[in-house]
Amino acid sequence: MKTMTILKDRTKNLLILLLVAIYLLNPVDVIPDVVPAGGWLDDVLIVLWAVFKITENNNKGIRSFLEMVQGLLAVGVLLVILFMTLCILLIMSLIK
Repeated sequence: MKTMTILKDRTKNLLILLLVAIYLLNPVDVIPDVVPAGGWLDDVLIVLWAVFKITENNNKGIRSFLEMVQGLLAVGVLLVILFMTLCILLIMSLIK
């Protein structure tokens, strides 16, 4: 039974790594990489999410670290939303 759990976890982890690699190599991002700072922020958030998902079943030391990372992810998402809002407002002010 434990072997099946390990195999399922390994398959899940490989799938997560594959999807993250595809996202990072794909030129189409949520925030294009040409946008200063914001373009790389979504990539960093995806990598942090992958690390969280892959290591979430490990020991307490890693879990406490991941809880901190999860908090950073939430802050990162808010920063992305704020950055996108500012970009939209800037573009709207330039159009007028």
